[in-house]
Amino acid sequence: MTTSRGLLWVGLAGAVGGMLNAALCYVGWPQPIQYADFEWHIVPAGFIHGGLLATVPLAIGTVTRGLRASVRWGLALPVAWVTGYVSWIPLQLSLSSDPPLQAFVWPLAQSSGGEALWVPIAYFGVVALLLYLWMPRFDAPTAILRNVLTISVFGALGSLWFWVLYKHWYFSAIHGAVWGSLVGGAHWQVRMRSRRTTE
Repeated sequence: MTTSRGLLWVGLAGAVGGMLNAALCYVGWPQPIQYADFEWHIVPAGFIHGGLLATVPLAIGTVTRGLRASVRWGLALPVAWVTGYVSWIPLQLSLSSDPPLQAFVWPLAQSSGGEALWVPIAYFGVVALLLYLWMPRFDAPTAILRNVLTISVFGALGSLWFWVLYKHWYFSAIHGAVWGSLVGGAHWQVRMRSRRTTE
């Protein structure tokens, strides 16, 4: 999956998954979250959030594909940090009553000292880390169910810390399955198309 069209398709799937998960939060399903006040704009914020989570690590993984494995592994944590940072900004803008500019320095505002170095990774950056490290396997033939399950697990693990923080740990499985099913299905489609055109 190296084409920009393929990346956009997977990114759109991630965006729709993020939007659906945000809509679940907005309507309070499977139960309302006591520690957050969701307004209607959480839905478009979730759209942007989910799209960035899918697109950023895959785009960087595509660009760095030809590099040595040691260099790619060295980039894994920066990719996770950057993705966690940028993907949280739209949610921060929706959830916080702070001035909008503060959303762009949220790791510093929400932590003290060295915590800013790891907080974006915990805030969904793990999703990006796992996707990025899995990139070398993207060309291997994989059944759609395995693809969907793998990326759903990435989504669940990547959001687990956040949902534990909000005392709803099982939301990570629900939201991971929604987002991962769409991203995994779209990625599988792109890969199958790519294989057909090269045969």
